[in-house]
Amino acid sequence: MPEPSAPKEQTDPFNLDIPSGFDIEEEGYKISIVERVQFVFWPVWMTYSIFGGWLGHWKGDEKRSKRNNCAEWAYWENTMKGIWASCTNVHIIQIWGAVPQSFCMRNWLITGTVFGLVCSVMYPCLTTRGWARNHHTGNQDTEVHQEGTWILGATLFSILYGWGWWTLNMYSVRSAYGVYCCASFPKGRVSRNWYLVMLGVYYDYYGGIFLATWNDPMKAFFIFAWKRVRYIQMLLVLLDDNPWKMWAMLPNSYTGLLWLNSAVAMAMTGAKDPIDMMSFLVIDNFQFGMRFVLIARLGFKHCPRLFSFVLSKQLQNICSPLPQHVNAFGHKTAMRVMQAMMVIFEGETLTSNLLWIAVYFLHWGTILRHELAFANIPQKTWAMIGVFCAVDFAQDMLAGHIAEKFSNWGYMYSNKKWFSRTYFFQRFFIYFGWSGYMINWGTGPIRAPLFKLHKSVDSFLMTRYAGSENTSLLV
Repeated sequence: MPEPSAPKEQTDPFNLDIPSGFDIEEEGYKISIVERVQFVFWPVWMTYSIFGGWLGHWKGDEKRSKRNNCAEWAYWENTMKGIWASCTNVHIIQIWGAVPQSFCMRNWLITGTVFGLVCSVMYPCLTTRGWARNHHTGNQDTEVHQEGTWILGATLFSILYGWGWWTLNMYSVRSAYGVYCCASFPKGRVSRNWYLVMLGVYYDYYGGIFLATWNDPMKAFFIFAWKRVRYIQMLLVLLDDNPWKMWAMLPNSYTGLLWLNSAVAMAMTGAKDPIDMMSFLVIDNFQFGMRFVLIARLGFKHCPRLFSFVLSKQLQNICSPLPQHVNAFGHKTAMRVMQAMMVIFEGETLTSNLLWIAVYFLHWGTILRHELAFANIPQKTWAMIGVFCAVDFAQDMLAGHIAEKFSNWGYMYSNKKWFSRTYFFQRFFIYFGWSGYMINWGTGPIRAPLFKLHKSVDSFLMTRYAGSENTSLLV
């Protein structure tokens, strides 16, 4: 009689709800330097060479010219880009982790129809609200970015996605009372989470972009604070209460930090002088030091109460482990593995963003001498980028050394797992999503200089809502 086959959820290579967690079953496996470099540089290579990062400012100039001079083309382009982005970018990645199962025809039809419809009406709203700044004359306008359309779209997304997708009631978060309002209502959970995602993206258009390009000595403090706000929304609320958590936990944790650290890296390399550099280095190293001390439990014997309090607050801001991992190792060990994973991702993703900017500056600054590249890197030198990259790489090595005490992390680094052909499709779309942040979003080096050179970045954007359309308020 043949042996019974394992349940499908245990044989699915993309399902991480397994006892081994992030280990690879290879005796004596240890992460090599080559694998570490591959992990941080592979997404940089793909986004810059394959997804159009090298086109950079050439593509940006072409797009602005088309939209300023040909409304019909802009309308068509906006609609088609919306449909493509909906089917391949944030929706599929943030909810399902870009696993192949998420690209079924039902999901394609729902995401493509909803997002394409909203994007098709964005351009008419934009033209009536003064969306396109005139970069040739230098005139300054309102740039209100279709608030009504975006808020309407967020509502439509949350309702139609929640009720259109086939959702199982899995991995619901339980409170101290045993249940919360949507714990037995999976479609409500998806709608709530997705609405929070869209609101976060909307506010990031103003808050994140503003802080990444802000010329103020306090920007280092505020950019890290804003990253924490977005972190809680993207990697705690959305991921911890996700019905597809078994697929999304690892890729979403990695992707989310790639996106969030784009603003941090842009602000770091935009430091005007050594004093600005020191403010970023001090805050960055302080945060790394706190993560390192907490994961290594250094000083626990000397200050147990204080240490336990700070540690509990950090663990409350980390996604909870999957059930089978908890059953295999226990709650404390499984949670400590999750803590170590986030320590690794925090450093590695920031390194990838800094490397992307380094490649960008080599291309557009050193070789082409483009003026917008020097707006991004006001010190106009490799020394600053090199210092940030070196410090962050040293942090990665220290974090990797302590994290290897809890797992060999072969799933993430080995060519037999994450970098094998099995996961190429998933890696492809995750890196594609990150390329959107680096190329099309204001926290990336392609569009950030347009905000830096615009007068409104010298003053809080809120002033535009003070009841006056007088642009002198923003000078």
